[in-house]
Amino acid sequence: MRLVEEIDAESLLVLTFMCIALELCVYYYQHRGERPTLEEVNLQKEHAALALKAKKLNSVDMFVEHSKLTRQMNNLKKEEQTLAMKRMAQYTVSPMLKYFQPLCLLTIVILFWNSPLILFPSGYLMPIERILAMPFFPSGVISAGGWWCLSRRVLGKVLV
Repeated sequence: MRLVEEIDAESLLVLTFMCIALELCVYYYQHRGERPTLEEVNLQKEHAALALKAKKLNSVDMFVEHSKLTRQMNNLKKEEQTLAMKRMAQYTVSPMLKYFQPLCLLTIVILFWNSPLILFPSGYLMPIERILAMPFFPSGVISAGGWWCLSRRVLGKVLV
């Protein structure tokens, strides 16, 4: 008895590479505004330098200089937060993205409606065979929709 009874390798590879490309694009799109800009990093460095100076001047005799440095640090922090808020507002994720991936899954299920990708003996994939055989294939079949969902789950764990 063979382990795999039938396999559509070309479609399997195309779907896998399509899923990888789509997941990478979506991952990049969702995480593109997370890193601070060069201006924000420079403000953080300035703030750290002023904090070091203020720490050295932390005595009763140097109160005026210390309070002046503290005000400068507060201004830098406010400016940095303003820049961060602008950056995050600029790179917000569109709410339409949550409809894009299910639409891709629906398209793939329609395109590969009557063609199973991999055919295993019945009962071989017991815990998840009905999920992988979606929408209407018999047990032991991995359909395009099932493969797409499985690939997305694996890539979701890898890209985190």
